Amino acid sequence: MRPFWGNGVVFCIGLLLWASRLAPVKTQYSLGFWPLQLSRAEGENATFVCNVSHRLQVPILNWYREKNGSQPEKLAAYPKDTPSSHLQARYHIAMREDKQTYEMTILGLQMNDSGRYFCGIINFEMPPVEESNRSELTVTERIVVSTTTPPFTTPVRPEKFPWIIVVVSVVVGAVLLLLLCWILFVVEFRGRGGAGKSESNKDSLALKKAEPSVASVSTVVYGQLDFQRTEVPKQGGAGSGEQTEYATIIFPAEKSAFYGSSPHRK
Repeated sequence: MRPFWGNGVVFCIGLLLWASRLAPVKTQYSLGFWPLQLSRAEGENATFVCNVSHRLQVPILNWYREKNGSQPEKLAAYPKDTPSSHLQARYHIAMREDKQTYEMTILGLQMNDSGRYFCGIINFEMPPVEESNRSELTVTERIVVSTTTPPFTTPVRPEKFPWIIVVVSVVVGAVLLLLLCWILFVVEFRGRGGAGKSESNKDSLALKKAEPSVASVSTVVYGQLDFQRTEVPKQGGAGSGEQTEYATIIFPAEKSAFYGSSPHRK
């Protein structure tokens, strides 16, 4: 009986050891998913990065998207589980050399690609499912660029001519204004001088009227001729027939035409 009992004990110990090997080992995994915010235009590509803290023994990595709190939608998996799926044409997962980092790329973004994205692993160890944090993707409308080349126009440099024209206009205007003021001043001054001269001329004319005027032409004053004949004794000879007459011009006592001049006789 002892050998049989001993064999049973050995069998039980071996069974326990075998069962312990099959028991799942709890491995703690943590997933990171970034960038947290991503904005791309329609038609461009968007790339996310999923990082696993430990290398997976049997790696099965899924890529999910959820919209408005709805049930997450599976987009792609690594390794590919459905090669013929229509999602695989636009969604790609590639593992880097460290075998802990995965790149997830969306080709040719569409407007309905906006939403929240995350990655998850299915592990045959414990725990069976792990999910990463969520990242927000915003797809904006594509800006249509015109293919027609606009006509080339030479950029017009700002010239200084307008400023020069303005300055010259101001200077010319100031000169003309000063000239006009000077002309008005001269005209006014001459007007006042003419008025003074006319008044002085009037005063001089009044004085000339009051005083005896000086005649500029000679005045003929007629006097009285008194001829006196003197008897000369006759002498013989050829010239005894000649007679000599004397005349005396007597001017009346009048004022002379010139002041300070005395009457004279001829």
